[in-house]
Amino acid sequence: MDMGTGLVRAVVVLILSAWAAPLFSQGCPITITGASFSPSLRLMTFNAAIQVFPGDTEDLFGMSFEQRAALIADRVKAEDPDVVLLTEVNQDDSKWVMMDHLQDTFPSYMHVLDADNLLNDSGMMLFSKYVFLTGGGLKSVNGHAGGENQGQHFDFSWVLFSGEDSNGGDYWANKGVGMVRIDNECFPGEVFYVAFTHTQADGSTTQPAGAAAEDFEDRQAQLGKVREVIEATVPPGRRLRDPVFLMGDLNVNGNRFIAPPPLVPFWSGASWEERPWTEWQY
Repeated sequence: MDMGTGLVRAVVVLILSAWAAPLFSQGCPITITGASFSPSLRLMTFNAAIQVFPGDTEDLFGMSFEQRAALIADRVKAEDPDVVLLTEVNQDDSKWVMMDHLQDTFPSYMHVLDADNLLNDSGMMLFSKYVFLTGGGLKSVNGHAGGENQGQHFDFSWVLFSGEDSNGGDYWANKGVGMVRIDNECFPGEVFYVAFTHTQADGSTTQPAGAAAEDFEDRQAQLGKVREVIEATVPPGRRLRDPVFLMGDLNVNGNRFIAPPPLVPFWSGASWEERPWTEWQY
């Protein structure tokens, strides 16, 4: 969430371990590697920019939040992913619109991840065509999560980020990370692991010296929590076997030619050779 501009930020899907590039047919997602067939997923992530106080974005788009939510949901269905993550859906009425439009196509979904306080919730909503499986992992003790699962019970890993690991406008949202286990209905016994998150945004380009370093360090701590959730959810013996996906709005700048990370401050005048690290190398 970038409260400074209210603009949609870049979103990322990472395949941590999976098989080749996906092909899809007849509702049975597969990957073709040579002559063999392996399971895969078609993933989509979108920052809806439906933000409420203190960075209300409703006036930026010329329509109500609910109207935009309906348009976004219809576009999601047109794109036809297997799993979709929506971020920055912070307005409650828009959540209901998303669920109303998407639940027939995506009957398994997580609609809230929040702390027990007065701040905004995480803004994340995850929808899946396939059923969620029960599973252990980590859970925050000071919050709550909710969703539906084709009438079946499900349990998933989730951790809220510490307030000490966020700043600026992002401090007003209870951001975190979740991870679900998805049943591969076309390949019995196969499981997809999908982690999802929305991490600390960068401030404006006019922020005071040192603020960029705080953004970087907060994001680094949050990505550490993401790793903890993945390691607690995926058994060691299955990490190189099962598909493990990380999706979300990571707010990570992986382009080394735009700006150096704050490991070496940009105002120092250091050459590229003196600041060799890019942010994706967390």
